[in-house]
Amino acid sequence: MSVASHEVGQVIVVVPSQTLYEGCECDELESRMLALVRNRVKVVVDLSHVHPLTAHCVGVLANAQHLAVECGGRIALCGASPLQRRLLAELGLAHVLPVHDDRDAAVRSLSPAAQGRSGR
Repeated sequence: MSVASHEVGQVIVVVPSQTLYEGCECDELESRMLALVRNRVKVVVDLSHVHPLTAHCVGVLANAQHLAVECGGRIALCGASPLQRRLLAELGLAHVLPVHDDRDAAVRSLSPAAQGRSGR
């Protein structure tokens, strides 16, 4: 798997390019995510090319969000399929890993202006 990324303002958009199965694919995503959030980077993960989203990878995203909050960053998701949204909701993670309809909305949610309005 390759994990592409690019900057949109002060946010890094991470785009996994293929299926995230257990093992090395999730490990690459985890390494990239943890490196970013340790540096207080705000990250959008675009799930539009990720099928299926395994429990291991959901755990990677949840752990990265936890570390991001501790370090002063945040993570938001976009491009999630209805099945992925349902999985996150059923696992009780929809409030921890906010899912937005599109990349622009996810980026806006992490902007300094949005954080000021939310009190975060």
